[in-house]
Amino acid sequence: MTKNIRDIKDKALVLSGTALLDFYITQWEHFQTTHMLISSLFLGVNQQWIERQCKQDPNYTCISSTLIQLWFFYLFRHLTTHVMSNVICLVNAERSGRAIDNTLIIRLYKSYVELKPEGVAKCNAEFRERLGAYICYYEIPYINAAVSYIDTKTHSLRTPENMRKYISVLSELFVQEDERSERYLRPNSLTPMRNKLNERFLRSEIGCIYQIADSIFATGNDNNGLCTIYALLSRFDDSDVLRQLLDKFVAQAKNTITRNCPEIQASTDGSMAMFAKSAVIYLADTLNTHLDMIATLFCNNSSFTDGLRHMFAAAVNTDEMHTRLGVKPARLAAEFCNIVLKNSKTRTDNLGSDSTQAAELMLHKAMHVLHASHDKKLFFKFYQLHLTRRLLDNTSMSLDLEKTAIAMIYKTVMMSVKHHENKKASDFDYTLEAAASQNSSEAKQMITDIIVGAENSRNYTDQVSQVGFDVDFKVSILNLFTDPSLYDGDVVLTPQQICANIDIDADLAASELVTLTNARILQYTPDKTGIRINQTFDSKQRYIDLSRIKPAQHKKEEATMDNRDMAFRKECIMLDISGILKKKECMGHKVLFNIVKKSRENFFMLTIAEFKKAIDKLIDNGTIERDEDDHTPPSVDAASTYMLQYGRFEAMHQQQLEALGLPRSLWKQLYDKITGETFDIGEWVVFSDDDTVKSLAEHTLSLKSEKLEAESKVFLVDHIWTTTVARELQDLDSVPGLLERMEKLTGIYEPQKNLPAMPDTDLLENTVDANVAAVMSQAGVDEARARELLRKAGGDIIEAIVAASEETAPSTAQSSVQSQIMQQLEEGGQGDGPTEWKTRGYECVQYSLDNSAQLDGVDICVAVGAAVHARDVVCNVTTTHLTVTVSGKVAVDGDLHAEVEANETTWAVEAGVLSVSLVKRKAEYWPEVLVGEHRTDPITHAKHVRRVARDTWRYLQGYDYLARSSDQTLAKRTFWYVADAVGLAVAHDDEPNVRCLPLLYVDAQGQMTPLSILWPIRDIAQGTTLVRDVCPAWLTDPQQRQGYLHAIFSGPTQFVLDSHEQLARMWDQTAKNAVRADIATGSTPKLSGRSLFVRDITSDAKAAVAAAGLVLVDAPKDADIVFDDVPCEGRLTNQHSLNAAVYSTENAITAFQRIAGAQSWLSPGFLLKSQICELIGAAIMRNNSWWLLKSDQVVAGVEPQTVLTSNWITAVRHADVGYSAALECTPSMVIGGRLFLVERMVLVTPANGVFVWAAAPRIFQHQIAMDANKPEPYQALPPASEVSEHLFKLQASVQLGSGGTTRFDTETEQVIVDTMRLLLGVDSGDGTNFGVFRMRFAIGQGADGAVPVLHEVRPALVAEQLAVSSDFVSSVATVIVGGSDVHWRPIQPTSN
Repeated sequence: MTKNIRDIKDKALVLSGTALLDFYITQWEHFQTTHMLISSLFLGVNQQWIERQCKQDPNYTCISSTLIQLWFFYLFRHLTTHVMSNVICLVNAERSGRAIDNTLIIRLYKSYVELKPEGVAKCNAEFRERLGAYICYYEIPYINAAVSYIDTKTHSLRTPENMRKYISVLSELFVQEDERSERYLRPNSLTPMRNKLNERFLRSEIGCIYQIADSIFATGNDNNGLCTIYALLSRFDDSDVLRQLLDKFVAQAKNTITRNCPEIQASTDGSMAMFAKSAVIYLADTLNTHLDMIATLFCNNSSFTDGLRHMFAAAVNTDEMHTRLGVKPARLAAEFCNIVLKNSKTRTDNLGSDSTQAAELMLHKAMHVLHASHDKKLFFKFYQLHLTRRLLDNTSMSLDLEKTAIAMIYKTVMMSVKHHENKKASDFDYTLEAAASQNSSEAKQMITDIIVGAENSRNYTDQVSQVGFDVDFKVSILNLFTDPSLYDGDVVLTPQQICANIDIDADLAASELVTLTNARILQYTPDKTGIRINQTFDSKQRYIDLSRIKPAQHKKEEATMDNRDMAFRKECIMLDISGILKKKECMGHKVLFNIVKKSRENFFMLTIAEFKKAIDKLIDNGTIERDEDDHTPPSVDAASTYMLQYGRFEAMHQQQLEALGLPRSLWKQLYDKITGETFDIGEWVVFSDDDTVKSLAEHTLSLKSEKLEAESKVFLVDHIWTTTVARELQDLDSVPGLLERMEKLTGIYEPQKNLPAMPDTDLLENTVDANVAAVMSQAGVDEARARELLRKAGGDIIEAIVAASEETAPSTAQSSVQSQIMQQLEEGGQGDGPTEWKTRGYECVQYSLDNSAQLDGVDICVAVGAAVHARDVVCNVTTTHLTVTVSGKVAVDGDLHAEVEANETTWAVEAGVLSVSLVKRKAEYWPEVLVGEHRTDPITHAKHVRRVARDTWRYLQGYDYLARSSDQTLAKRTFWYVADAVGLAVAHDDEPNVRCLPLLYVDAQGQMTPLSILWPIRDIAQGTTLVRDVCPAWLTDPQQRQGYLHAIFSGPTQFVLDSHEQLARMWDQTAKNAVRADIATGSTPKLSGRSLFVRDITSDAKAAVAAAGLVLVDAPKDADIVFDDVPCEGRLTNQHSLNAAVYSTENAITAFQRIAGAQSWLSPGFLLKSQICELIGAAIMRNNSWWLLKSDQVVAGVEPQTVLTSNWITAVRHADVGYSAALECTPSMVIGGRLFLVERMVLVTPANGVFVWAAAPRIFQHQIAMDANKPEPYQALPPASEVSEHLFKLQASVQLGSGGTTRFDTETEQVIVDTMRLLLGVDSGDGTNFGVFRMRFAIGQGADGAVPVLHEVRPALVAEQLAVSSDFVSSVATVIVGGSDVHWRPIQPTSN
């Protein structure tokens, strides 16, 4: 082999260019084939001899490694420089514009990755993630060549005067190299490439780039330059680099706003309307202009958008802006809305457009200003004032536009509240709290006030006509007394002020005032110099409630009216309505109201509220009915109520709907369908199956209408079952009809156990006579007993003898009971048989009604559910037949075994169980209650329920949310559901045409209803099958998608077994090549630091620190040692670099897979989002394994819930609801229904010393629900609770054995050392930080007994440890500075 490799080297040295690359790659591929063949031939030698020798002598290597080393030493090291120079030449040729065969380069770098020599220190030291020779011999030369090429192109331009051209050329070159790198480098090489280019060409020029950005912002004439600058600066991972560009952009935007503001005031004509129009349009257009800049120049960077909006809000609310504008922006926004919403004439004059679309666009401009304004109360006051006037004066453009405007206002206010409180989008309770905040309450109150005013405005003309004054001037005068912009408190005006404010001459004003004062709406002050609102009309609201403007005599009549008068009025109104409708069968509400009002005007004033109550009463008692064909437009009341309810729906569900990706154009349609409970998808689709379909899941849906356009419709899909992990088995066994539906879904049916046929009596007796002598002689019993045993065994002689031999001599009491039972059976004439049994639909019990020996009663018990009451049940009994119907569905129906007394039958519903008690007409034993019933065996039935539950996980889909419990604590709740037949019939396809996702609807009372929504995402033609992608959006890897689909659609398993085998080989190889760092064995180096900063330190801990001779300081910057749960640069802190590797379960699994591989002391773990195939393969190979499912979703105050399951399908599906990892948990780890975890605290010093907390370890336990000495297959574990060491030793004594606790502790410390050596072998820190880690161990089963298995590693939180021991901080600090402390004990490996 050596000679052959040398010959290849000699041939390659005389080649160049593509010939060399093609030759090397071809020879490598041939070598790979030979290598695999030889390795397989020597597989037995490797496993049985060489591996054993390698353990004894490290100089031994296996055949496979030897072949790789030969290739590396005798060929690769001599050729690699020559090969890479030819690669660089090819790449340079491509840079110059020539076409090359790039497949050669790609194949070459892959061959470098495949070459992984063993024991070669020079290259192993530089390997990253086991990439073979690729890093050292391909990546580094390639990056250096790219740097050299770019340096050649830009060197002459790197001067101050050419800096603009330099960054332009550099940006173009960077784009080209990035595209080229994606072809010729591995993905994990792109970051080193980018960092190298940034440091070489950009880092030193950042100051000049900022100066260019300043000049561009000042002139505003080079958007391409800004785009280039952003592209260059965004290459840095350091957020501060872009932050400076953001600050400059925001400053420029602020200057633009403030610099041009005076021009607005100068351009207006002095009226408030035109001033508001100019100001709002300017402010909104300026903001939109800069938002467009962010979209086009800064790639819609969210930080830029947030910064701009923050600046805009700060700018419009400054005193400087108020001074320049002369009025607050909130007032301007309200005035501008009034301009937009007025009728067409006014709008044409003020806006130059009369289209509704243009009006909505203008309203959006006002919303920008409203969102930024801090004084939203002022906006509400003016908007309310103008809206009231528009409704009274009938100058509103349209009711629809008013609805749209208020919905926009409500949404804007809610967005402001949520932005201010910075709440999480997934938390429904936070949304509810935001809706109840002050600003949104103002919006709701405004809408409520408008509804009241609008409802009563229709009567205003009639009411004021009784006192005879003109409406327009009276409204103008009355509005003066409630205008918040003019006056506050109890408004008193002189006639001169009234004339000046409404532009009316003195004589007309005096006339109108006389009319209003005579009507007692206004009144003069005692000195007759001023006028105010008459308080007897209760006009204290901030708007004019026109229903309160009534003549004084009407108020007096209403004040003296008693309940009898009210009842009399109601009766009169109802008589009038019914009498009028008898003459004319159908009449509109408005016409009918006016007729009734006219007929009663001499007796009392009819109100709309009274009229509505009378109408509702007549409809309820059936006197009148509504005309379903009546298309009368909704009132202002109904429209405003709808608008308010929809605004609440949108605010409550916006985050959900945006996360689901439902187009905003479908939101109102969705709201209408949810509130109307409209499940109308059946009008659009049809099941497209043939007669061979056997399971619910085998149906498909196709479009039956002509066409369904993309994003044109949204449909509701119901859930037929919603459950939790803990409730699944219970639901299947107890919810009526559920098990049958899931059987149809899964296609798994329970074997039915029919009642054995009754033997022929004559034949049985003949058999007994023939065999009785043999039983007497073999069993030693008398003839009567022998006959009895033979009858019980159906004549079988062997069964009878075995039964006799198994009997023990019963006690006198037992014999008495047995004889009584036999006597009862004989007297009743029954054959032997059970008196209690179960079927799938009911339970049966036979008994004696009077405690005699006669079995004359039988009960049938049916589980109907807690929601069923007696009124929902219909029980029909005849002498020979029983039918029970529950809520309209037949629960029991069949012929009885024999006749019963139908008149004596009773039934009752209690605690969700319906009991039907029958009285037999003849007392006898019934072998069955209903003819042909099928009994169920409890053990067989329980196994069947588990089989169905296991397969049901293929169809379950999940959702989770945060909710507050009764004690106001937050808890994460996870639910699983099965969609209805429509949802199940939507097939899977990688190119879907619909999307179907769960939605949690929350109504106004806070009640949550889960359902799914389906909408088309592409145009669907008639007859086309509806398909969706069942894989979650985050799952993009093709192989892992295949594994995820395997959990839903069963199929061949070889690919998952191969994936697991490949991962297992990698783990074995990693374990073999694991690098273990040396840990410090001497004393800790002395440090001079004595001052500490401790976040949230307790008083006891302060005393301990003082006792240790240490000093506490108030700020991290003043401390030598910092104890905090966040990093602190430049100080000795507890934030060791290893913290990042193990801060979550997902990170810890990734780290240990990469550095430790397969270790006997490590629980195997899999990542649910990237190792699905590997997990499935492991579960199939290790059929007895259980899986602990972990979630890394961090929510303050919420304890993540751990799920234990034996079903790998369940494990895979939990990735849908945020679970990130699955840890293997063997049944041996569970002791007495508990999963014990032994916790040890470990300290790693800056010098890599390892200490363990000297006190006894803390013991935690998870309670495990057990079934027949095995854990229940599906359960959500309660949080781990701490238990005493005594209880642990007592429970674990059987597992650990005599002296096992001491041995377990010793082995645990060695696992700690090995773990830390492996972690430090990858990242030993920078020598300036220390770490405290919490390690938990389960009890595993090793070859020689119980062994510790590492279950969890986490950085220890300071607050948690202070709660356990007040000496924690002081003892750690003492060890860190080089002292000794009794709380910490150094540990070292038994051998290095």
